[in-house]
Amino acid sequence: MKVAKAKKAPLSGRSCRRKGHNGERKLAQILRASMPEIASEIRRAIQSRMGCEDPDVCGLPGFWLEHKQGKQPNIRAAMKQATKDAKGRAFPAAVIQDDHARHRLVCMHLTDFLRVLRAAYGYTPPLRFGVQGELFDAPLSEAASGE
Repeated sequence: MKVAKAKKAPLSGRSCRRKGHNGERKLAQILRASMPEIASEIRRAIQSRMGCEDPDVCGLPGFWLEHKQGKQPNIRAAMKQATKDAKGRAFPAAVIQDDHARHRLVCMHLTDFLRVLRAAYGYTPPLRFGVQGELFDAPLSEAASGE
């Protein structure tokens, strides 16, 4: 005889937001532990429902991090939001975590990823950032899109 499993009730809007905020805090904690030199700057940004003044996690110069967590987060929508919100000021990146997954995924435009790699390996001059952490030169993904 099969025993029917009880279905979990869907999360309320408040619970979903709390889960997202907790995921952003955990991401900031991981980044601080990985980069102690700038750990004091990395934090979960204060979010506004009306606009996007800051990325979900800020303090990582040159990167606009959009964090999504859920049963099956939409990575394309997260990248579209990160690209729109970054407005050419930083490399847009989506950090995705499925519920109950151990690892997070990071998605970037290939042109931006290659630019970071080339600078990291010394093929191009190091990337330069302003006082606010913005890039001096727009990310290639922004230049290619023509926006």
